[in-house]
Amino acid sequence: MSAAAAKELVQVFQAGGYMRRRSAELAEEMGPYGYKKGDEVRLVVNSQAELRKVRALLKTVGLNAGKAFQKHTRWVQPLYGAEAVQFFLKHLPTGKDRKEMGFTKDGRRTTRRSRTE
Repeated sequence: MSAAAAKELVQVFQAGGYMRRRSAELAEEMGPYGYKKGDEVRLVVNSQAELRKVRALLKTVGLNAGKAFQKHTRWVQPLYGAEAVQFFLKHLPTGKDRKEMGFTKDGRRTTRRSRTE
């Protein structure tokens, strides 16, 4: 795995990415047939050129990308599974630095992303 590629991916995540986490409480309450959500990381980029670059970086670090989709004028690259979540949690700064960047301890975003970035 390339450290430079990991650093670039984390920068993309910081600029416009977010995590969707599985809720253990809901999964237990609703059962396996009622609650089907899993862990997911979404990287949001402004163009298809950026999307191609992100997909190449993901391949370099060994993460499998899902099918990208367009959302309004941006492109979203989903990464499914706990492995993707753990990768970004491992590479995000910890403690006070993570909080100042607008992320919780478990990687969720606490501040809205800018629409102009």
